[in-house]
Order: sequence, then structure tokens, then C-alpha cells
Amino acid sequence: MNCGKSVAILIAVLTFAGCGAPGAPQPPSLQLPRPVEDLRAERKGDEVFLTWSVPTETTDGQLVRRLGATRICRSMQVAMVRCTEVAGEVPTAKIAAAQTKPPPGGQSSKKKSPNKEAQNKEPAVQASFVEQVPANLQAQAPTGFINYAVETLNTNGRSAGLSNQVQAPLAPVLPAPKNVAARVTPDGILVSWEKIMRPVEIPGLAYKYRVHRRAEGSASGTVIGEVPVSSGNPASITDNTFEWEKTYWYRVSTATVLSQPQKAFQVPWRKVASYLLALAIALPRRVQAQPSSRVRHFKPLPPASWR
Repeated sequence: MNCGKSVAILIAVLTFAGCGAPGAPQPPSLQLPRPVEDLRAERKGDEVFLTWSVPTETTDGQLVRRLGATRICRSMQVAMVRCTEVAGEVPTAKIAAAQTKPPPGGQSSKKKSPNKEAQNKEPAVQASFVEQVPANLQAQAPTGFINYAVETLNTNGRSAGLSNQVQAPLAPVLPAPKNVAARVTPDGILVSWEKIMRPVEIPGLAYKYRVHRRAEGSASGTVIGEVPVSSGNPASITDNTFEWEKTYWYRVSTATVLSQPQKAFQVPWRKVASYLLALAIALPRRVQAQPSSRVRHFKPLPPASWR
């Protein structure tokens, strides 16, 4: 009889132990968006363009549900620890809602999979920010760089830290050349423009005119030559690489070259010429004859869509 009771008690103990004890309680998610990892910077003219992908996950692997604004942080320090100088804020939540909004007239035809891997394959929402190069920083360090980072906040104003950090040069740029003109000469097509006043000389900086040519009907252009910006150089260049019986568009821009010890590179920006012109060249009947041409001038255009 006692043996039967012992067996019953043992079975009860084993049954209780098999249920398993609950794990340690997990703290609630703080809903902190993961820091941005693909921040990019590009300098164009007097402006800095920043772009990045909006975070979709929190630091604990959950989908972001409380997305706040994104701070634009800048500093002259090479490595920022915190966002001490805020250049501006971007309403990231509104951008994400606008880019993921289903088409009008009903739900999107594309069904969203609950699978996390399928959601990650969707294109990331892109955010951007543009600001003028700070004049005070440019005056302090014309051959230096400004560092940027972004900080994505939740709706409570908290973040998991700064993004990757990028740099943009502070070097000044020249205005676009005016009064671009072209005419056919025995040596080729002479492209000319109005000289720009010689800038103040800054060690480590050099300026040049860059002449672009695009054949009519083509989406991309070609750089046919460069001329240093100085009082001793003419504001013109002769193009002798063209083809007869074709129409070309010419554009003149300015570029700044930043040189540093043991390294020289061209900063990725340019100013667009105030005028574009098209030159249609007729095949001459005689080699010695002056080729006929017609030049069409156009009003100032926004930043060029071809390079």
C-alpha cells in the first residue's frame, strides 16, 4: 500500500516538473529605431545633399511602430559622439507614410507577407536633407571638411545613437560662366564664355572651367576639355573632335579641385552654365570653305540633367 502511494507521488512530481518554469520576465521594448547605416553625402554647388534609408526595425529586432523625427547632426570633429549641433530635422514618419501609402481607389494589389524576410525585400524608404554650406565654417576652413550624421528618434524623443558619419568639403565654388557662345572656325568649333573674376588665391584650391558637349538625341554628355581659371588663360576652347552634319549642345561649368598632402582629388560638384546653346554644323562643300552654322541661344535652365 505504501509503495502505491510513493509511485503516485513520484508521477505527480514528474508531471509538474515537465511543465517547465517560465523564463525571466522581459522588459518592454523601448521602440528605439536602429541607427541608420547608409547615410550618403554629396556636394553640389553651394549645397550639401544627404540621403539615407529610413529604419524599419528597432534595436531589439521588432518592427518600428513609433517613428519620430530625424535630427541632422553636423560637426567639424572627425568623429561625433553625440548630436551637439543640429542642422535641422526631417519628419521621417510622414515621409515613410507617404512612400508606403497604397494607390488611391483601394488597397494595393501587392499583398504584404507576414514573413519578416519578405518584408525586408521591399525597397527601403528613402529620406533626404539639403542645406547650404555654412558660410561661417567655410570661412574658417575653406580646405576643410564638415562631418554629418543623422539620429532617428522615436515618438518619445529617444534614439539608439548616431548613424554612420560622412564628410562634405567646405571649399568655395565659383559662379557659372555667362554668355556662352560658339562659332565654326577653320580649326574647329570655338566655344567661348565670359571670364569670371579671378578668386582670392587659397593654398590647396584650384579652379577650372569645364566644357561639356552632348549630341542631340543623346541623354549623356562628354567633357571635351578644361581650362584653368586665371587672368592669363583665355575663356575659350576649340572643339575639333566633332562630326559633321550633327547637332551638338554645349555647356560650360566651373569645378573646384581640392589638393591635400600626398592626395589630390576633385570634389564632386559643379555649377551649371547660365546658358546652353546648340550648334548645328553643315558639311562644307569645299575643304577650304568656312562651314556654315547656326547657333540657337536659350534662356537659363535649372541644374543640368546630363553630365
